[in-house]
Amino acid sequence: MLFQTPNFKVRIGDFRNKSEALKTKAYIASKYPNAFIVKDNIRFPELFTESVEQNEEQ
Repeated sequence: MLFQTPNFKVRIGDFRNKSEALKTKAYIASKYPNAFIVKDNIRFPELFTESVEQNEEQ
């Protein structure tokens, strides 16, 4: 969250495509009509953790 007079700027979610972002924006815009989408790089979660890999080896 960031405050820049007179607004708060809040980033919500890591969306993999614009369609997902638009759905969330529509929901948020009912309370916050000035909401908008910001294109940014996101970090994708790892698909496998070490514990899953260790279980498969056993």
